[in-house]
Amino acid sequence: MKAVGIATNAGKWSFSETISRTLVCAIVCSLPIMLFNPMVYRLQVTEALVALLLLVMMWRMGHGSERLVRPPIALCAVAVWIGCACVSVRNAPVPREAWIETGKLVYLWGLAYLLYHHGVRYRMGEQLWNWMAIAFGIVLGGVVLGLGLLLCGVENALVHPYRIIAIALNIDSWVDYVPRAHSFLQPTANMLGAYLAGMTLPVMLYMEARGWWPSRWRLIAGTVGVLGAGALTMSRTVVGILVATGIGWYWIGRTRKWRWGGIGFCVVGLLTWFALIPFTVFYPLHVGASYSTHPDFKKEMIVDDRGRVRPNPVYFLRPGYGMEQWTFQFGYGFNHYAWLKYGAWTLFRRHPVIGLGLGQYGRGRQALQAEGVLPPDLHEYASAQSQYATSLAEMGLVGFLVGGGACVVLGWGLLHRGRRAQAVAIALGIVAIIALDIDVIAFRWVWGLVGIGLVPLGLGVQHDGLRGV
Repeated sequence: MKAVGIATNAGKWSFSETISRTLVCAIVCSLPIMLFNPMVYRLQVTEALVALLLLVMMWRMGHGSERLVRPPIALCAVAVWIGCACVSVRNAPVPREAWIETGKLVYLWGLAYLLYHHGVRYRMGEQLWNWMAIAFGIVLGGVVLGLGLLLCGVENALVHPYRIIAIALNIDSWVDYVPRAHSFLQPTANMLGAYLAGMTLPVMLYMEARGWWPSRWRLIAGTVGVLGAGALTMSRTVVGILVATGIGWYWIGRTRKWRWGGIGFCVVGLLTWFALIPFTVFYPLHVGASYSTHPDFKKEMIVDDRGRVRPNPVYFLRPGYGMEQWTFQFGYGFNHYAWLKYGAWTLFRRHPVIGLGLGQYGRGRQALQAEGVLPPDLHEYASAQSQYATSLAEMGLVGFLVGGGACVVLGWGLLHRGRRAQAVAIALGIVAIIALDIDVIAFRWVWGLVGIGLVPLGLGVQHDGLRGV
């Protein structure tokens, strides 16, 4: 079925249409780029480009030369979830903050719709994928540039020298610092790790469609670059990067050897995940063992079958004989991840239906700290460091279930529109996994990926989606 509002003059664009297409490509390229610290400056380059695009759209709609494309069911389902966020504001300790956070969610939904609208109306899905891959290359280039500057003695924002990590790993006697990559995704390395985990597979599929992978050396070099950048983030998101790389190798592998390599990446990623799970609950502080005996301890002496006098190798405690004992110690401390999730669960129990309202976890945490439920050293955390835990606390069971249903509708729609849309669905699934330890809902590139991935639905594309979408 042809979507309403699709342009039919492909290749003969007017000046205003050319500006719209150019701005959309620039928006896609800018999605992961944050030139300013988002904790201080909320608006980035993307918002300036979106404002310009909206002005052009309003001008064109005022002249009757542009009609809005009908949004797909998946985006409508997400809109229902945002409606739940509006309802949850009634429980917010500070309603103004909750409305601001809800407004940000509305903006991100609108961003996804804008990309979907232009991708469908101007049939420019291929160009959007191209600029998405260019943005991926820019992010990796930022890691290479930052590491090069750091090795030359120039401290920079792209790759930070973390001295505390060298001390924590007890290697500060060998190195002064450990480099940790941020690239253009500020202010935390987790944001870069999440981006690489979510975008690796779609970009690999796109590069295959462009004929980039016939050379195995290109594939190996690209894999080394992505995994190297992921390792420099020093975050648990490296699990998602390994799994995404493995699925990509298996998917585009032309021989059994390459596919087994993909399976190997996935296995390593899953083993890494299981190894890191305990560290989301506690930090091991001390491991040791000690041996002690009773002061009156004495071995029972026996005569063996050869007439030799020797200590009884297998004996039981009997009157007159002492005791020997091994004592094992394992010291640990609950880390902030566990406390933050416990705080989210406590807030959910107090407001189980519609939650506290978006952006209100920090207020709820402060109240719990005042009551002594949480330790006092968590003041810098505005979320539970888990999208699921934060959503339960802020939107309650209703918002959590509606959001889960919207994700199911989105994934179902993507899985039935060719390999490229399927890659987006799997990528979003990987993002959903790493969302266990990181908040992802505010990432612009996630919403951009959703909007671009849905373009084949608007065009009614049934083939593999690798060309002409």
